Amino acid sequence: MTFVTALWRNLWFRYSLTFALLVAICWKVNVRTLWSTGQALSPVNLLVAMSLTVPFLLLKALRWHLLLRAARCKATFGEAFVSLIGGMGVALLTPARLGELARAAYLSEPRKVRVGALVMVDKVYDVIVLALLSVAGAALIVSPLLALAFLVLGVCGVYLALWPRGLRAAFSVARPLPYFEKVDRVLAGFAEFPARVGAACLLYTLASFVIVLGQYWIILRAWNVGGLDVVVYCFPIVVLTNAVPLTIGGLGIREGTASLLLNHYHIASSIAVPSAFLMFFMNTALPGVLGAVITPFFRAPAPKAMSVAPGKLEATDGVPSSPAVTESAGGA
Repeated sequence: MTFVTALWRNLWFRYSLTFALLVAICWKVNVRTLWSTGQALSPVNLLVAMSLTVPFLLLKALRWHLLLRAARCKATFGEAFVSLIGGMGVALLTPARLGELARAAYLSEPRKVRVGALVMVDKVYDVIVLALLSVAGAALIVSPLLALAFLVLGVCGVYLALWPRGLRAAFSVARPLPYFEKVDRVLAGFAEFPARVGAACLLYTLASFVIVLGQYWIILRAWNVGGLDVVVYCFPIVVLTNAVPLTIGGLGIREGTASLLLNHYHIASSIAVPSAFLMFFMNTALPGVLGAVITPFFRAPAPKAMSVAPGKLEATDGVPSSPAVTESAGGA
């Protein structure tokens, strides 16, 4: 078990796995076929789909700003937006998107540990909504057991977002179980927020993924394939694979999953693979590159003098920042 744990945490293993999966996918699909498929892509559809990245990012920034304000962290909406894309830039190079913890660097809030923990909470909302959106597709295409697992995960997640204190109290009976402390820390991250904050975050998340589903439909229609059924049943599961912290940016896993699922609708891998990659490019890679380019010019204002020692204040935040817990939340 020690060897498996060490391998799991080894960055070079994940870099190698990412490279190996991409090579395997390109070998299976054939690079020439991918090139011809790319040339057949309608540029109009591509531009329309890319334009939807803007409202997608704005909704994510609104959710992030809401969490910061609810946690009494100092941040304007502009700072929250810069923080979001700045973290996305660093996350492009890190497995499990742990680089998003760098969001704290672009905020004037002095309690960086607290902000790092809020990043974890922010990502969990993606997993909750994606799990619920994946239920129908899992039941139809994959397995009823997987659909049930997604349903349980999603319902528990909604309960966590709306009634976190009750769920944490109920979970206390599992104290003897392994990883109790790590899961309890996740629950503690939600417990300080009232139900209205959780409900608003869930609605922002749902709206952002409705936009993503619309983008994917536009991309598929650029090749004159697929319908709303393909989008609704397949793509939430494809995006949910980003929560599996194995490769860089989910590369390889996401494209392979898209190939398998869209094959159910007789859509060739030469379309499934680039369509999934284009979604990653528009909503993750492009904003991340933009963040990496512009955020060095933004410096968070120096924090005002505090009446309490910084170390003491961070120690009493009541919200953890364990990287291991952050990995378990993944990234949607």
